[in-house]
Parts: sequence; structure tokens; C-alpha cells
Amino acid sequence: MSQAGIVSSTGGIPSDVATMYVTDSGIASPSAHILNVLGAGGTTTSAPGNLNTIIITSSGGGGNSPIIQTPVLLDFTQAGVTTLFSTSVSSSFIISQFLLLCISATAPVGDNVFSLGWTAPNYDDWIPTAAMGITPDTYSNVNLANLLLVPPGIDFKVNITTPDSGTALTGYLLLIGFNI
Repeated sequence: MSQAGIVSSTGGIPSDVATMYVTDSGIASPSAHILNVLGAGGTTTSAPGNLNTIIITSSGGGGNSPIIQTPVLLDFTQAGVTTLFSTSVSSSFIISQFLLLCISATAPVGDNVFSLGWTAPNYDDWIPTAAMGITPDTYSNVNLANLLLVPPGIDFKVNITTPDSGTALTGYLLLIGFNI
């Protein structure tokens, strides 16, 4: 009897195949070489062929219209932590764009340093260091390499760690994104 076409496999998973997948809330391990990727709420998944697609839709009404978080006027000559916005306990916020808008500057130096995030004491979960521009009535668009998912029930803060050594520098941090 011919053995052609009979596949036999013995042993474990080859060493170049991942056996654990790190997620935001733990580690997923395949069972019988299968890892299920499922959506919940406003998140769905699909896997045509070898591509896994995760689709996030807005949990709020009105579709996925961008939201500009209410801007907070900041004095960049003063060190300290300020809450920029809070996420609800039932939804996250994805930051898709980040603008710095300089409102007024009197002899600014431009040596200010700040960070953004939600974990004390440094609040540098997202942008570890950045600086406010020094030209009044102009803005800079910070190029985002990655979107940021701010978890539910979080106070998102700015931490001015090094104040500008000039006379005056005020401006807004504009955070634009979507509730999910």
C-alpha cells in the first residue's frame, strides 16, 4: 500500500512560531495551534486568507466624527501637571492628531519640555518629551507615528517638566480623535 498523500506530524510547535501573544489585558496562548481573535461592542474582526483585520466603530451616536477635546490654555513658563481631558468610564478615546497652538509669547526661549499621558508621576505614556513652539498665532502639527488609545476612566494630563525660561509663553494643546 502506498503512503503517498498521508501527512504525519509529531512533536511540538516549531521554534519559529509564536506561542504567546501579548495584548493590552494579558497574554493569549493558542489552543490546538488556533488563536481566536474576536471583537466585542463596537469592534469586529475578519480574517480573509492570511490577513487579520480589526474594525473599530464608534460607540457614540452619529458615526465616527472627529472630536476635538476642549482645549486648556497652558502657561509654558510654569512647571506642573494639568488635566487636559477625561475619558468616560465606558469608552476609550483614540488620539489621531495633536496640534500645538501658540497664543502669546514675550521673549520666549523655546527650552520648555513637556510630556503627555496618564501614569503618575511622569505622565509620559504617549509623548515622553515635546516642546511648545514660540511664534504667536501659529501652530505645529505633531506627526503621529502611532495612534494612541486612551483607556476608559482616565485623566489625560500634560506634565510641563521644564518651563520656558522666557518671560511669557502660553498656548493650547489640541487633541483630536474619536470615542470608541
